[in-house]
Amino acid sequence: MSQKLVKQLADAGLSSLQAVLEHLGILTFSCLGKLNGEELQELSQRLRAVGFGPGHTCALRQLCSAASEEESDLEKDSATSVTKLLSTKLQSALRCSGLVQIQMVLAQCGVRSCNCLANLAPEELQEVRAALNAAGFKESRIQAFTDLQNDIARACQHKSTGTPEVVENELAISASSHSAEERPGKFRRLATPRSWCDEKTEQLLALLRNFRGRELSDTLEEELRIALTTGVMPEDEKAREPETPTRPERRPVTSVKGDGEQRLTRHRIEKTLSHSKAIQADIVKYRDKVSGKLVEARVPTAVLALLKLRASCSGKPVSDQKLARMAVDVPLGLDQCLVGSIPGYYCSGKHGNLQMTVH
Repeated sequence: MSQKLVKQLADAGLSSLQAVLEHLGILTFSCLGKLNGEELQELSQRLRAVGFGPGHTCALRQLCSAASEEESDLEKDSATSVTKLLSTKLQSALRCSGLVQIQMVLAQCGVRSCNCLANLAPEELQEVRAALNAAGFKESRIQAFTDLQNDIARACQHKSTGTPEVVENELAISASSHSAEERPGKFRRLATPRSWCDEKTEQLLALLRNFRGRELSDTLEEELRIALTTGVMPEDEKAREPETPTRPERRPVTSVKGDGEQRLTRHRIEKTLSHSKAIQADIVKYRDKVSGKLVEARVPTAVLALLKLRASCSGKPVSDQKLARMAVDVPLGLDQCLVGSIPGYYCSGKHGNLQMTVH
């Protein structure tokens, strides 16, 4: 329906009549103005039969009178094609069956999808057939439409029950394949099998043998067979088996990372820890500066002994808690610095082997 007719109906308060007018084929404002007295009377009777009141018919007659006096504007008063209301799947099925011409009749009857066509009752299907017959279509076209309706109904039934669909009509196969969604495949497409090529070649040669009453010689027939077979599938190309996706094999992790550099494996870590010796430590107590509570801590015995030796050399008395606090604050690796700060001692050595010498 054109936008102008929709606007005029809305201004007149007759928006509820859009579906009825569209069903009756009144799609433009100019078409509404060209209705004669008999057609307008029939339109009013149909509206009253549907359930609309006399006010609707009176307003519609006034709108028809206004439309007849106004000049038609094709740019502003153009309606979209009724065939665009059909679903893409139904249009594809009609196109593959050679029934494109009946789209207008199906749209006028309200059959606009494959599901609607498949769910038609026998009486409703007979009405559509009568509409096609009244439109002037031949009996062969009407029979082709009936076959298409049966195929679509069978396909919808198999789809709802989940059973595999077996379609005998090649047109229905084309329609279903044309409307099927494209999905990415996991396997590579198979080559054409040899048996199929031989069958098609024999069918074509059988047609050529009796073409216009002429017979093929044995030599020419053999050459045609070789040419057809070679053209369809070369000799060196064989039917391939479907390739199933295989999981890649896991290779063992090598223990060598680079030239002369070994990777730390679990075995080497356990071996290294088994040969290591625990550092001798003492448990000391000191008072925490923040909380003011006594806290226990483990400090190396060597660090605690060095702090005691340093305190004795200074000549000042140092409490045990202060020594413990100093031992906790000493970072790892500063024991050699502590030894170096003691008068009369110096330290030397490599790889953590501490040696003290008294002067």
